[in-house]
Amino acid sequence: MNETYSKLDRSNVQGLILRGYTHPFSCHLLFSFINNGVEANTKIFFDSLYDKVQSAVDWGKNKPVSMLNIGITFNGIKLLSTANPAIVKPADLNSFPSSFQNGPWSGYSQQSLTDIYNPASVPSNWWNGNGDNVNANLHCIVHVYALSQQDLDELVNYVTAAASKNGLVEILPLAEKNTNGRLYQTIVDNDTAKIHFGYTDGISEPALGVSGSSGLPTQEDFSNFIIGYGNSTIVQPGPFDNTTASIFAKDGCYNAFRILYQDVATFNNFLKQQATKFADALSYLGLNESELEEWFAAKLCGRWRNGSPLMLSPDKPSNTTNTAETGEDFGYISLDNPSLPDPSIPSASRCPFSAHTRVANPRNQNLIPNTEGTNGPPRILRRGIPYGPQLKTEKDDGLDRGLIGLFLCGDFALQFEKLYGWMNYNNFSVSPFYNVIHPPQDAILGNRSLVTATNSPFPGVTSSFIIPIESTATSPRNSITIDALPQFIATRGTAYCLLPSLRSLAEIAGR
Repeated sequence: MNETYSKLDRSNVQGLILRGYTHPFSCHLLFSFINNGVEANTKIFFDSLYDKVQSAVDWGKNKPVSMLNIGITFNGIKLLSTANPAIVKPADLNSFPSSFQNGPWSGYSQQSLTDIYNPASVPSNWWNGNGDNVNANLHCIVHVYALSQQDLDELVNYVTAAASKNGLVEILPLAEKNTNGRLYQTIVDNDTAKIHFGYTDGISEPALGVSGSSGLPTQEDFSNFIIGYGNSTIVQPGPFDNTTASIFAKDGCYNAFRILYQDVATFNNFLKQQATKFADALSYLGLNESELEEWFAAKLCGRWRNGSPLMLSPDKPSNTTNTAETGEDFGYISLDNPSLPDPSIPSASRCPFSAHTRVANPRNQNLIPNTEGTNGPPRILRRGIPYGPQLKTEKDDGLDRGLIGLFLCGDFALQFEKLYGWMNYNNFSVSPFYNVIHPPQDAILGNRSLVTATNSPFPGVTSSFIIPIESTATSPRNSITIDALPQFIATRGTAYCLLPSLRSLAEIAGR
């Protein structure tokens, strides 16, 4: 690789791409550049925000009290290019990837995302029932982060005031009874790492390294995510040509911004039901009812709710969750001999094949179809943030709660959509390791509506879930089969955005 393509100017890359922020307060604001048919003064708006945009430069010990990052949809870029062709010439817009141009509601993207097959998730119902209008007119998302609620409120008020003054319209993605319709971060159980289903989140996120690091357990080649750098894998983030679109996009990254409602009541009741139903079959574990609920939660996800890996602790959570200490990074080959990729040694006896973390990142899963070069499965950088009030009763209270997902990638089709396809149809491993006539789904994120959909893109998929049980010659035990998993997730909205470089944001701002 040419030396020019192996270096990255961190000061030109938006910060959330290269690091997961630990600021406990955030709000994600959606805007349209059109107000009653009149285009907003986007130049002054972006100029007002520019000095508050956080780059990927290391801030050292002085963590910013508040900061923001900005994503722009294709429709937003198209409007900006019409107003100022120097940003991106209109003739060059087609250089952007088709998935970005067409949006996540398009037929091709929906073949993987499958929202159109679930009545609760169809794109026309996104964004609090205003899906079609918002999908066409959502142009910009501002991600605001802060160390305190006061700092957050001050910056949110600053952004919304600048938007209003310059003719932008704020889009409220939730019903008014939910935090005034905005997407504010929630702290669950007084723990900023928890999500509504009770899991500790953000574990084993890959860091971006130099070229050639793709496939390592904790590090990925940055050129699979940052636009404009050549590499030897199939994923080559683009535009990667000499057009103004390519110049504008360089050092940017794509973000699948996805709002997922989590049915916490159904999830919690499901765990209770399974703990009661299989109490006798699992009596050998010596777990009480509450502990059995945790056992089922771990099998659904692929790790315990405190974050410890099933491969090291298949029956009870470990107090040690630091993978640097355990030496285990959620891999799925045999622990007895990690150098032996032997399909006859079923790691799934500890971590079910359809557990969420295994489907979303098979890592060293044996015999993965080659979809991203030669160094492992496709990866995404994930920034998950809970929204909505915590459910503190056993019954659903009718309020919206779930996950704000920022799924960062270099190619929507080859990374984000590929993984979502696997979640809906577990064909990420080939025979003889795992091969069935009716593939299952991701135990948590799978779209169960596909099982009965007559026009399903994945015919024959099943909603059953098998939990293999380790047996010995002296203690043979049967696997547990759950005939039909319920629907735990619904999509509240999705937007495909570009997180432009600082240089490109400065150009929009007229600097």
